[in-house]
Amino acid sequence: MDIISANISILNPLIKREEVEKIFEQLTNELNGLVLTSNLEKESYSFCFTLNKTKADWKLGGNCIVKTEVDPLEYIDSLSDDEIELFKTSGGLLSVAEYVLCENFSQRIFDFFIAFNLAYPGFFELSDIEIFYNDKKSKTIGTCICNLMDVYLESANKGWPEIKILPITRTWDWLNSKTNFLYGTSSNSIERALNAFTYLFNSPGYEDLFYCLLGIEAIYNSDQNNGVMEQIREKITLLIGLPEDGKKIIRNMYSVRSDFIHGRLNFPSKFTSLDGTKEFEKFVLDDYGNTLNTATGILVATLQKFIENNSNELETITQLRFK
Repeated sequence: MDIISANISILNPLIKREEVEKIFEQLTNELNGLVLTSNLEKESYSFCFTLNKTKADWKLGGNCIVKTEVDPLEYIDSLSDDEIELFKTSGGLLSVAEYVLCENFSQRIFDFFIAFNLAYPGFFELSDIEIFYNDKKSKTIGTCICNLMDVYLESANKGWPEIKILPITRTWDWLNSKTNFLYGTSSNSIERALNAFTYLFNSPGYEDLFYCLLGIEAIYNSDQNNGVMEQIREKITLLIGLPEDGKKIIRNMYSVRSDFIHGRLNFPSKFTSLDGTKEFEKFVLDDYGNTLNTATGILVATLQKFIENNSNELETITQLRFK
């Protein structure tokens, strides 16, 4: 059997708070010796995480090595005659098999990355990923970051929405059952919400707010006979709760999105470097930033409820009873 491995550099959470450091150590303990299996490949992936003990590189939190055994001949046996003839002329069957297996492995690494960020929101950012096939480097993947740490800390300070730390194995078992998500597509509301969640990482601009609300609506907007905002507010109240000013929070969230979509919200140029102006700070910290954090918190807290209940959909039932 051949070995495919990934050398992953994990970024430091940076926030020097006691509770954050404890959670990062908890993540380290869970990752050490962890074994996860994919329902698609039927392969076992082993994890070994080493915490960075020095302060020489303050950005590096640690290093994670992921390994799995593969048989390229099994992949070749699964090919059709036409595919075999095509691959014979494009570098040889074995080289094609190695390339495809490394590509599939890279995809699985990101699936694990999504699971880890649902279990430990914001504690698993990547500075780079190196993929090896039998100790020979195959490809390098760049940084993968998000704003989940800010969202986690804000929810902890405010007490809403409640974002938890979940066991990695339980989270992966739930995600591993979402076959279409693992294939990169979707076939139901929860998979659409998960796909929306992936767009919060390495967002190229300000699209992440729209994807956040897309994911929220995929889960909560199931009744075509009632208004979207009304459904969102009522169902969020039932599932994760709302603070006293909850109606205002939801209304403001949709108001900012509406102003953004319809050209009523001031936003920066794609090429601007003047990020220290009052106008830029107002957009990033107040208008857009607060709304994004709220929407992200709601989406993460909601997905965690699905994980905790090992569920795929919500059902709303109205009951009338005489007493």
